[in-house]
Amino acid sequence: MGGGACVTFWNTLSHFWSSLSNADRINFAIALFTSVAAVAAAYSAWLAKRSILGALEQFRAQTFLGVLTYEREVDFSAHMDVVRALRGKLAANLTEEERKSILVVVNFLNHVAHLIRNRSVVPMQLFLLYAPSIAACRDNLLGDGQWLRELRKETEEPRYYLHFAKLYQKETEALIWKNKAEQIIWTSDLYEPDLPPS
Repeated sequence: MGGGACVTFWNTLSHFWSSLSNADRINFAIALFTSVAAVAAAYSAWLAKRSILGALEQFRAQTFLGVLTYEREVDFSAHMDVVRALRGKLAANLTEEERKSILVVVNFLNHVAHLIRNRSVVPMQLFLLYAPSIAACRDNLLGDGQWLRELRKETEEPRYYLHFAKLYQKETEALIWKNKAEQIIWTSDLYEPDLPPS
């Protein structure tokens, strides 16, 4: 904007301002300051959103590292080797050592499923790491006569490891690969069974 254009703009603004009544000047000033305040508020909201998203990413990164630490602590890989070696073995034929390894694997992956459900991690990150283990568990622990079904029968508790079982469904896997984990319906169970009569 050249010097002449600035003078013309200033003259137009001065003419506009002098043509307003005192009440119109007050209303104009209020409108102008309100607009500036709205722009400042929008900018503050944008900064806050950015800060929250940054904190969420940092939290998810820490949780991811926590999962990796937990994996090493429980020696997940060694126990997962035991589960892979089951080759569809029925629950009735499992040894005590195999049952211990299954519990380590199931508890770990159930924990992973809860983290995915609560959006504490980026679902695809964990799926990239554990997809082969998830497939092996699907083949060796979830079928008829296999560990999970038999555990639920023995305990008469069909809600055991609901999230673990949901993690192994093909629909769940497809939603995670499509980056639509928020659409997974993990369970309709409210975790509020009726209390026994007193």
